[in-house]
Amino acid sequence: MKISGLGHVALKVTDMDKSKHFYHGVLKLPYAGEHEDNSMAFFCADGHHNLALFLVDVVDNTSPSLDHIAFQLQGGRRELGLAQVELESLGVEVTPYTRREVQSLYFKDPDGNQIELYVHVTQ
Repeated sequence: MKISGLGHVALKVTDMDKSKHFYHGVLKLPYAGEHEDNSMAFFCADGHHNLALFLVDVVDNTSPSLDHIAFQLQGGRRELGLAQVELESLGVEVTPYTRREVQSLYFKDPDGNQIELYVHVTQ
């Protein structure tokens, strides 16, 4: 078996409209479509639907099995700084974090799923 990459991540959400606005309107992920009954929505970052949202009645984040979703930004540190300003201007609480090789911003989507935006520090 030889895995060539990650196909997509699927998240449970409780408000599809609010979540679609967050991932498309706030994070600017291209919208790829939805299921006809609005129970699923899809977004892409590289041509494939990298993110799928599934509508549920309740999301139990008391013991989530997913730690976070990470999206790499193009443009390096400057782009990360601009993203922080934009997120905060939209009322999103952001926590910056720097590791030796990566600078990141951590924040939560409307259902409490943790999101990371990152750049490699060599950029």
